[in-house]
Amino acid sequence: MAFAEDLSLFADTEGFAVPATLAAVPVDIIFDAPGADVLDGAVATTEPSALIKASDRPAVGQALVLDAGDLPTQLDQHAGSYTVRSLMPEPPDGAFVRCFLVKTA
Repeated sequence: MAFAEDLSLFADTEGFAVPATLAAVPVDIIFDAPGADVLDGAVATTEPSALIKASDRPAVGQALVLDAGDLPTQLDQHAGSYTVRSLMPEPPDGAFVRCFLVKTA
């Protein structure tokens, strides 16, 4: 018998997730804002990314829109339009996909 997970529990907007629009379709994502870390004098930067259920079928080139009203106050400066630049299935099973984003507006 195959095991079927309810991934909506991981992408719950009452927890860590925020609502977004991916290719004009509403989805719940976990958004990671860009940042920088200083490690032994070197600066490592991170680009914005979103963790999206693979079943939502994210693809390179799709538009992702974050509305400021849907974001926590500390992230509202990241509201706007993004384009999916690249994808990486998340281990161990690829049920989620990490989408690396480029801000377009």
